[in-house]
Amino acid sequence: MKKTLTLGILGLALHLAAPAANAQTTLEYPGGPHSGITSSEIQSLKGWSQNAMADITRLLNEIQPMLDASDVKRKLSFGMENIAQNSDTKAADLLLRQAIYAGLTVNRLIEQESIRRGMENAPQGTVDQQVRILKHSLEMAKEYYKSDFAYINGILSKKDTSYVNPKLVEFGVRFSQFLIKMSDGVLDASASYGMIRWSLGILENYLGQDSRNVVYASTIKHLHDELKQYPNIVTGQSAPEDITCIKYVRELKRLAQETYKEIKQTTDNIQMAEPAQSSVQTPTPVRAPAAPMTNAGSWSAPDRASIAACGWFDGATHGIAARGWHRFHIVRNIYISDKYYDNEGAASAYSCYSDVVQQDYYQNAVATAKANECTCKWLDGSGDSHNINPPSRGWHLAYPVAVDKDLKLNVSVRYFDNNGTSSQEACNRELVKRHFQCD
Repeated sequence: MKKTLTLGILGLALHLAAPAANAQTTLEYPGGPHSGITSSEIQSLKGWSQNAMADITRLLNEIQPMLDASDVKRKLSFGMENIAQNSDTKAADLLLRQAIYAGLTVNRLIEQESIRRGMENAPQGTVDQQVRILKHSLEMAKEYYKSDFAYINGILSKKDTSYVNPKLVEFGVRFSQFLIKMSDGVLDASASYGMIRWSLGILENYLGQDSRNVVYASTIKHLHDELKQYPNIVTGQSAPEDITCIKYVRELKRLAQETYKEIKQTTDNIQMAEPAQSSVQTPTPVRAPAAPMTNAGSWSAPDRASIAACGWFDGATHGIAARGWHRFHIVRNIYISDKYYDNEGAASAYSCYSDVVQQDYYQNAVATAKANECTCKWLDGSGDSHNINPPSRGWHLAYPVAVDKDLKLNVSVRYFDNNGTSSQEACNRELVKRHFQCD
């Protein structure tokens, strides 16, 4: 199940107008993968990608003897448009197609800015860069052809159409780095700026679409907040003045380097945390002194989060900064805090576990315990290595839920104070009144 990030920044849809042979054709740049691919569509994707590879190889061979850069540019752009137009929207999941559309988008941007300035053609140096960008797009399309097939086979093996291409972020970083390098040779200041701004916006979207987007959350938010102040001329916003574009280029290059560094650190941490075995094993978290802690539960695939669990964290390990009790889950051995419950011992632990057992995962266990194990219990308000108790010391109408193989949560339905036999009697009367059920 693909996890989505609620930062309000996903679903970026970009469009560009690209000239075909005899008409103006609108091409959509895919902002990220689609979901709900059927088995017949998967077979169609395989067929299209194989045909596209043959067309790419033929196109690159045909331009080798050509000497005029303008002719090469026209040949490449026209050929790439034909490849793209032969695909359907589901092919947006393939990085081969993303590479082709990225090259066409940037090529169109450069031509658009030349026209805006009243020039019929871009300067020769810029044309040379357009050729390099288009050729590099095709080379990247060929390179990611194999990973696309691995991705398609992953969908088939997992029987999960929301499975996200695992090379998505890597591709986004590499293409962004390439465009920033190429922007130095584009003589039009607004086109140079537009290339960088657009590439970082697409990278932001790729991070958000990645199956591990939760671990990239801080990077996505930082990138999103920074990019808001820079107009995206690819999507139709007005281009700034040249002097402003030059200033923006410097700023965006710094932002890009910061972003690449953050992504590399996060990716390195993920790789270090992944188990060496092919099968995924649930890690065993440390236990807090005098405070029980469950493990993270079972999971079905390395790119899916475990069920939520509770744990006490010391604030210095596991990548969680706040010392105390957290409801957390794990993504590929990366610990993610969902909610912090303070550091008040049994009270914080009980609050956390009481929330956790509301998950569907525990639904049957809770229903059975309410019906068959409801009883009056004197609880000491602290718990031990095998029990999580409510913080109020005394008599409780309660039922137990196993949150781990050797750990139970005593869920209090009603508290009857700590007045000895009188509290016990009041609890017993309530138990009989409820027909020995905790509903």
